Amino acid sequence: MTEGIRTAIIAAVAGGLVTAVISLIKYINDKIILKNAMKIGLYFEIEHHNITYLHNDSDGQPNFSIAGFQDHFYKSNIASIVKSLDLDLTMRLSFYYAKMSLAKEFQDILFAKNEKIQMLMYEEIIDARKKKMYEDLIADHNALKDMARVCVAPCINNRAQLLDSLKEGLRNDPSKVKFIDVSDEYKDWWEKRLK
Repeated sequence: MTEGIRTAIIAAVAGGLVTAVISLIKYINDKIILKNAMKIGLYFEIEHHNITYLHNDSDGQPNFSIAGFQDHFYKSNIASIVKSLDLDLTMRLSFYYAKMSLAKEFQDILFAKNEKIQMLMYEEIIDARKKKMYEDLIADHNALKDMARVCVAPCINNRAQLLDSLKEGLRNDPSKVKFIDVSDEYKDWWEKRLK
């Protein structure tokens, strides 16, 4: 084999290795970027889910209200979430979103039943049919409220743990965003609210 052919072979192998290393670095970099994008998107979506403790019922059971629950980012990026985040975090996210979605559905049904109960309370419940309807509504209402409690209660701690897990490994803490600015008129109020 001549010196020129040997040099060409070595150059081709070296070029192939360099190309492979560059491709590997690009692949790893893309995975890191995707992982961080998923974490930040999920962080902001979950951070806006508000679970509020209301009061205990007369039998001592807690009541919660869910506000601001959206799962658009989670649903539209589920394939990327599974590819980029570790299995434990993915499973905790799935559990959280499943329970919160179910609890939100229960809450919406409860609001509708509350309206019917209120309407019946304002009417005179004289005949047995209306009385039975009222009793059935109350029973359904209590059962739904209990199912909603069972869904929401584990989500309270799970939400806090997810937010902490999603912040891990990010260069900037998403809870301390710098890009949100308010007019000077509301700056004092805003700064107090953030603390």
